[in-house]
Amino acid sequence: MNQRFFLRWLFLIATFWYAAAYAATSPDFDAIRAGHPSSWAVLRDHDNRFLQAIRLLPDQNRLAWVPLAQLSPAMQKAVLISEDHRFYAHHGVDWQAVLGATWENLRYSTHRGASTLSMQLVGLLNPDLRRHRGGRTLDQKWRQIHAASALEKHWNKAQILEAYLNLAPLRAGLTGIHAAAQGLFATSPDQLDTAQSAILAALLRGPNAKPDTVIWRACHLAQHMGETPATCHRIRILVMQHLGTPPTLFPAGIANDAARTLLHQPGETLTSSLDIRLQQTAHRIVHQMTHHNTASLSNQSSAVIILDNTSGKILAYASQYPNAMPSPFEQPITVTALAQPLLYAFTLNTDASTADTIENDAPLAFINTPLAPAPDYPIDFDTALANAQYPAAWRIWQQIDQTDWKNFLQSLNLQTSNTSTPAVTGNLINLANAWQMLANHGTRQTASFYPDDTHQSQPILPPDIADRIASALTQPRMTAGIWINPHAPTAWLAEQDACQTEIAGYTNQITLLLFRQSTTCAGNLLHSSLPAWQRLINN
Repeated sequence: MNQRFFLRWLFLIATFWYAAAYAATSPDFDAIRAGHPSSWAVLRDHDNRFLQAIRLLPDQNRLAWVPLAQLSPAMQKAVLISEDHRFYAHHGVDWQAVLGATWENLRYSTHRGASTLSMQLVGLLNPDLRRHRGGRTLDQKWRQIHAASALEKHWNKAQILEAYLNLAPLRAGLTGIHAAAQGLFATSPDQLDTAQSAILAALLRGPNAKPDTVIWRACHLAQHMGETPATCHRIRILVMQHLGTPPTLFPAGIANDAARTLLHQPGETLTSSLDIRLQQTAHRIVHQMTHHNTASLSNQSSAVIILDNTSGKILAYASQYPNAMPSPFEQPITVTALAQPLLYAFTLNTDASTADTIENDAPLAFINTPLAPAPDYPIDFDTALANAQYPAAWRIWQQIDQTDWKNFLQSLNLQTSNTSTPAVTGNLINLANAWQMLANHGTRQTASFYPDDTHQSQPILPPDIADRIASALTQPRMTAGIWINPHAPTAWLAEQDACQTEIAGYTNQITLLLFRQSTTCAGNLLHSSLPAWQRLINN
């Protein structure tokens, strides 16, 4: 083929497509930027400290869009030298490079490319123009040229370069320089040095290239950037240190339950009411309780929730459970002992004569039933409540108005378990919130994860009755052979059946509920939970 004829033919076709491009439309830059948020959402504590990140876009792994001004000059220089050194001289298509590559490919049967950044970018923006295995078809290539020329008419060079650096795929599924800088080098895009920039530019050409190939390409690029051999030495060290391990975009989190509950939008960053110190303690303790022996990994779950007494804000919220079990926070829990302070308080508030009877008439503290035979010694109000004596609670429950009792529980978002026992059912947040009401002198504040969330206070009980309950619950007691804060003013109760145990209580500042469950219904969960309770309450 005559070279002059070939070049003239190619020029005519290029002119036609280039002119047609000016009549075409391109996507809006602002819409593209807004449509590519971080794949991740981040949860922070009330002092804006990192707690947890979750990935909400499973098919993408990118961080927040970074303006060009926040991308290091070294990175911008490296990508232009590597991918499109005539970027500021062409209008979307480098015809000089296209002609040279086409002639070389025809003459020597090579596969040299001539895609500009604009051409690569339209391939990222339009799925129909993306390069697939085996390369683009001739039709795709011409449509790519057409789209790149149109893009240059509607976008300026800074927008094109910014979009490319935010959308280009890199190693290990990372997209964009922001994610690559953080994931591979634990640095921000504006802090990338020449060696790091050369490596990332080399990865743009081959994201999954072998380390030796990346080193060779990056060192060659650094030389073109005017760097000394010392830069190549640093490139080799960085590649060997960082390219062989999975990228890490965020540190290990400690608030997965709260993050899954609160975060719903990709790119979202939410400041919660959680306190990082209490959350760390709760996270560590539920892990220890669930993993205290290898046999327990598949059949035990545990959870801790801590509320601020005055505001009801959730300060800690942690659980550990196997995949085969439901989340402890998402299932209803039935309690008997932990419901007794509510039952006693309700009775004191609704019937003064019954309250006097409870406190002064010892025989009424027990009833002889097959489930709970009466002991042969008297017991007073404080002792009955502090030790969660079921016969006393059952006798009291028989004397109250059941409709009023149900209404009282509904005001706390709880409900009766059935019609034959004084048990109460609710989720862990509402159970903890009911105890928070007692700690807050009878006034309930709706439990919330949001530090600025304001709910109207809801008086449930007179302060003197709530304080009367607290007086009984602060008695020093030994449970399962362990004394619980015998000298501290901590109101608390514990209960256990064959399959689960709960401990609830409060200090002057916080309300705390600890829950454990086992599918095997074997072992003394309460005995092994009490040391964890003490660590939490003393923290």
